[in-house]
Amino acid sequence: MRRASQDIILIVGDLSKKFNVKLSKVYIINDNFLNAFAFGNIIFRGIAVTLPLYESLTQEELTAVLSHEIAHIKNYDPEIMLLTIFSINSIYATVIYYLPLISLFFLIIYFVILLPLVFYVHRKIERRADLTAVKVNPEITYWLESSLIKIGYLSRSIPTNMLRYVLPIQILLAKEFILNNIVDKKGVFSFRTHPSLKERLLYLSQYEKQKMYYI
Repeated sequence: MRRASQDIILIVGDLSKKFNVKLSKVYIINDNFLNAFAFGNIIFRGIAVTLPLYESLTQEELTAVLSHEIAHIKNYDPEIMLLTIFSINSIYATVIYYLPLISLFFLIIYFVILLPLVFYVHRKIERRADLTAVKVNPEITYWLESSLIKIGYLSRSIPTNMLRYVLPIQILLAKEFILNNIVDKKGVFSFRTHPSLKERLLYLSQYEKQKMYYI
């Protein structure tokens, strides 16, 4: 992990002012995945972007992704997830220690209810970060959709180093296919950390202001 390049630092600096949050440290990670994430706590916060993601997105798409991560920081989401995991594990440890006779039963409860609850909370804060980002910075809505389509769909068939050059019409066709042909499996007891791509495109479309970029 290394400090991000100056262009990313400048983008994060501008976005931090727009979102009214303290400037975060930004890092580049040499990883194989297309990913970005916010981390830290009230004392120290940071944003990490993997090198393949940085190389796959246009500047507008990168700005949209960073807006989403700064929205996590604005909403105190890293702290919320840490508190959620700590609370659920504390409940589990307390019950196992003080009520060992029901430990097997509670172990089932943990994997059937409590563990899925962690993922449920994670999906909720991901949705909230999406919506916070586009409400504070509406002009990034299209670019956030575009980046999600590249990360979650087009990257399956297009080499990472070519994603940056995907045409707007390809984004449009991919979006229409996702919305009209992919069956969305929903449920509280899901082990997904994020809302499905289809779900995210549906609620983001309500805030879209830049449909002309499709043409």
